[in-house]
Amino acid sequence: MGMEIFSIQDCREGFIGAPGKKTLMEKWTTGDYLLVLEHGCFSAKNNVHRFNEQCETAVNALHEWLRQEQDGTKVDLYLFPNGLMVTPVKTVEQSYCAVCFPKGPTGECMTEEYLRRITGLSSEEIHNLFDQLRTSSREVSSSSFSIQF
Repeated sequence: MGMEIFSIQDCREGFIGAPGKKTLMEKWTTGDYLLVLEHGCFSAKNNVHRFNEQCETAVNALHEWLRQEQDGTKVDLYLFPNGLMVTPVKTVEQSYCAVCFPKGPTGECMTEEYLRRITGLSSEEIHNLFDQLRTSSREVSSSSFSIQF
C-alpha cells in the first residue's frame, strides 16, 4: 500500500503585521500537503472522490475541509483505502464522482483497469477470480437444504 503527497495551493489576500499596523499581502500563496494512500479516496456530501487534481469538485471539498476551522464551518469528510472499500456513511449510499471514477464501456465505475491498479492482479487473474466467485455462488444457490422436525 503506497503513499502519495497531495498538495492544494491557494492564492488569496492576507494581512500580516501587528494590530493597527497590518499590511495587505496580495496574491499570498498558501499550501496544504496531505499524505494519502496511493489509491485512497474520500466521501464529501455523499460523493466519493479520489485525490485527483483534475476534479475541481474534489479539490474544493478538500479545501473546505482544510479551512473549516478558519471559516467557522463543519465539513464531514470520510476516508477510504480505495474505491472498493467504500461503505455507506450514516446509512446513506455514496455516489461515485464521474471525473474521479470515469465509467467504463459498459457503464461501471469499477473498471478492469482500476481493479488492476488497486489489486496488482493481471487481467487474467481478475477474470479467473470472478469465474471462481461465479462458480462458488452457483454451488451455494443450487444446493438444497431440508429440515426435518
